[in-house]
Amino acid sequence: MSLKKAIKIILGLIVTVTILILIRISIRVFIGDWFPVNTNSMIPTIIPGDKIWVNKLIFGARIYKNFRFFDGDSLQTFRVKGWRKIRRGDVVVFNAPITKFGIDSITFRIDYVYVKRCVGLPGDTVDIQNQENEWNKWDIIDRTSRQSFSGAIYVPMKGDTLYMNNLNRKLYRTVIKYETGGLIPQEYHIFRNNYYFMYGDNLFQSFDSRNFGFVPEEFIIGVSKRVLFNNYRGWKQKFNGRRVLKRFR
Repeated sequence: MSLKKAIKIILGLIVTVTILILIRISIRVFIGDWFPVNTNSMIPTIIPGDKIWVNKLIFGARIYKNFRFFDGDSLQTFRVKGWRKIRRGDVVVFNAPITKFGIDSITFRIDYVYVKRCVGLPGDTVDIQNQENEWNKWDIIDRTSRQSFSGAIYVPMKGDTLYMNNLNRKLYRTVIKYETGGLIPQEYHIFRNNYYFMYGDNLFQSFDSRNFGFVPEEFIIGVSKRVLFNNYRGWKQKFNGRRVLKRFR
């Protein structure tokens, strides 16, 4: 084989591999991705060992404007137009809002990925009426109710005004500090983002919005509708054929 022909073959392979890599990246960024689940929080919908497919076309793919959040800066993104908005009952994959030690404000970690069911949309008031092991035991009160009382809590919606009192300062402190960079207004606050309230189907073994609070819209990765497959890595590794392409309720 001549040197010229060998170089031509090598260049062809490089181009082919590059194209395949770009296609794979484009699919993961704009169309969807799969995530492993190793906790009990979404039983019986999702069980440990499930690999779920996350559809980014439904709500629209999240695109980072920069990657300075790796250095502790705030998250900056825009979202490609999706097919529809998030609905109550959707199984949603998102970055869990966490707080830095000693600072009660939401921060972004790209490796903190959770899957929960959405029970509260922006503008809803979520009321914990009955904590049985079913997500639909939650009641959604109309969004004219702004105050949180008797177990009910308002889910912030972009553009809505929250008038400050001692209760609201406590309930929405982390959200307000996330939006203002740490300041707490004295009279009122106009929300700059939409938020969601997420809940695990396995109510008594789920770390969810009851613990970490509201999920900012920009933290949402996508909506999941089905399991790809299950390969549980417990004391006995076993492939579960019944979970292949299983669709959620």
